[in-house]
Amino acid sequence: MIPSFFLFILYMKLLTFAIVVACLLRAPVKAYQIRWVAAGAAALLLYDLYVIVAAQLTPDYHIFWRVGRDLWEGLDPYDPARFATDPFLNPPTALPLFALFALAAYLPSLVVWTLANVLFGLTLPRLTERALSAQARLVASQPAGACTWRALPPRTLAALTSTLLVSDAFSYGLFTGQLGLLTAVALMAALDSQGRGRPIAAGLWLGLATIKVSTMLPFLLLFLRKPDRRTWITFGLACSAFCVLGGSPALLPRRVSWTLQQIEALSAPGQVNDYSFLGTQNATMIGFDHALYRLGLRNRATIRNLQLIAVGLMGLWLARLALSSHWPRPAVCSLVTLYSVLFFYHRNYDTIVLLLPLVYSATRAQTVEGRSRWQFVASSIAIVLVWFLSAWPMKSLTEASLTWGFWGRLVQATVTSYATWMILVAMACIYLADVRQLRPGGPRSITGT
Repeated sequence: MIPSFFLFILYMKLLTFAIVVACLLRAPVKAYQIRWVAAGAAALLLYDLYVIVAAQLTPDYHIFWRVGRDLWEGLDPYDPARFATDPFLNPPTALPLFALFALAAYLPSLVVWTLANVLFGLTLPRLTERALSAQARLVASQPAGACTWRALPPRTLAALTSTLLVSDAFSYGLFTGQLGLLTAVALMAALDSQGRGRPIAAGLWLGLATIKVSTMLPFLLLFLRKPDRRTWITFGLACSAFCVLGGSPALLPRRVSWTLQQIEALSAPGQVNDYSFLGTQNATMIGFDHALYRLGLRNRATIRNLQLIAVGLMGLWLARLALSSHWPRPAVCSLVTLYSVLFFYHRNYDTIVLLLPLVYSATRAQTVEGRSRWQFVASSIAIVLVWFLSAWPMKSLTEASLTWGFWGRLVQATVTSYATWMILVAMACIYLADVRQLRPGGPRSITGT
């Protein structure tokens, strides 16, 4: 029998999904329906907060806090003896943040961090909209057909916020105490600063975003213009300062080398970051390697090489778009953000950053007509489905599929790796929709674009 709490979670997911789809389709959504969804999301969030504080179920944050304690006690958290107890794969730029976590005892620190994450979740949709608005004004002359930014209707923005709060991406990040929400806030703030002509602030925000370096790196493709030189200088100085605050500069080469070694070790067969069926937590992973394995490839060298080719070619393509004067910046930002989740190793809590292409797609679905409109609707739905990637049912389905022969392999290639395919679908829809908009005589936009 399924506990009533899990039925309530399922009900809220279905309800928020239905409301978002209705908003995307421009169906009439009543104010009381939005209030009902928001109340349900708030109730679920309050319960999550109670469980987190009462049971202290934040394993990753506990490690971050203990790393911070090591720093205050003069110990090197990258020492193999310390790492065996508190394994973490964040770069040295994250150490000052971990030291801040450890300024208080664990429980008060956990409460503050959890409440901060809730605040990040509540404000991130509006910050994302602000960043896209700033990016839309970044290029002085847009080609005919490019979008002039128009804010989302308040009800649609409220529906997206509620969907974020009930999603597995948000709740899993909250329960583990991960850094995905802060990283997303830093990246949105960097894009907002860039669009508003504040290169130093953009560089500082990018430096903070290195706490999740595999998410941050693809965003550097959006800072390749000549006016971004001061951002790069500030970014370099910020990263250097963070490293120095975390310990002697002489320790940096060994720390980086040790981190890379541990990334490789924890990705080995049977380890926590192993994408294969032997991995202890493979159900919530997203990436080309995860998908290629489920397509039937088993040679790890082949999978690694194909992943490198896919990541490299996609990065070159996006760099070309970022440097083009013909592509609207919000569209390029959306494609780069989607790419950042496929950029090597990620889990479902890292997909919070996909709020940017979701807000973009939802806005465009409100303001264009024809086939492009439906492609933006499809992109939005695909991203919400990625947010709903849930560990328990996906793990159970993966284990069951191993005994189903051909049908099991089909399920593995499609359903158990669906998050990666949905990200690619979202990228294709956004690209094709904007290509159509930029063509001479392309589909018309409704008032406001």
